[in-house]
Amino acid sequence: MKVLKRLWYRFFQIWVGIGLSFYFRKILIEGKENLPQNEPVLILPNHQNSLVDAILPTCKVDGQMHYLVRADVFKNKYADKFLRSLNLMPVYRKRDGISELSKNEIIFNECVKLLENKERIIIFPEAGQVMARSLRSLSKGFTRIAFKAMEKSDFKTEVWLVPLGISYESYFCFHSVVRIRFGKAVALSEYVDLYKENPQRAAIKLTNEIYQKIKPLMVHFDSYEEEKKRFHPNLPGELATLPEYFQNPNNPQERDFELIKKRGEGLLVKITHFPVLLLQNYILVTFMPNKNFKPAVTIVSGLILFTIYYILILLISFLVFSNILSGVLIVALFLGIIKFNPK
Repeated sequence: MKVLKRLWYRFFQIWVGIGLSFYFRKILIEGKENLPQNEPVLILPNHQNSLVDAILPTCKVDGQMHYLVRADVFKNKYADKFLRSLNLMPVYRKRDGISELSKNEIIFNECVKLLENKERIIIFPEAGQVMARSLRSLSKGFTRIAFKAMEKSDFKTEVWLVPLGISYESYFCFHSVVRIRFGKAVALSEYVDLYKENPQRAAIKLTNEIYQKIKPLMVHFDSYEEEKKRFHPNLPGELATLPEYFQNPNNPQERDFELIKKRGEGLLVKITHFPVLLLQNYILVTFMPNKNFKPAVTIVSGLILFTIYYILILLISFLVFSNILSGVLIVALFLGIIKFNPK
């Protein structure tokens, strides 16, 4: 059973990775060498782009990962089964109901067992997602899991904490750039003495250090005014978005979303893939009123719809031409059109 689950995870990892390589113009990744091998690891990223923040490092780093994500996405029994098959686990917040918070103890114990088995776990320490280029204050929940795992081994097993910064050129635009930067791993053993003396102080100090480690790995601004002033295409060494992004300071997310029309799919992409794009747009407009989840839904729905579309092209080509090669050539051409996105 474990073998089948690993194969399923690996299939999903490759499939989604291929989709991401077409959705983004570039995926820049740095610092993979900072991930300890065959060691218990907590990966701690900033959180700006819902599910996309989880699947990006998953598809760009070898091996399996486990994830703590918001519990409300597990409400549907089919979604629950599917998400758990991909190593996602629910974490409960006050907004899910005070009575639900006790379930976190079970999840935290599962995380401890995973760390005992030298697995990697992604936890979003901001404890929520906001589409803003700034790092918000961190929750101490990850420190509880880390210290609990180390305490269970009588402080003999090292636990590593790896800060991760993810920066998006645009949250909504097709063919934008994303940068993923892994920072130097922090050894939890450095905090053991303080933890034995005062667990609360150790948790606060560790949380503060992780905050300071994540911040330089991402595009961060202390305020929207600073972002508006400095974040432009000529900013050296950092990613940038279009100047039009700042034309609506009262609602930058709305402005960014509107840029899809200016910087979205090229004409050839629209012509060759119009059935998929029409259906995808219908799904986004009808079922996704919350724009924070549109990038994730766009990628996931695109993976499913484009895969079905290409399979249908292969089948129709075989039926019409009695030759699967013609279908393969058409699909290859269409994929090339998406990748290069000619206007």
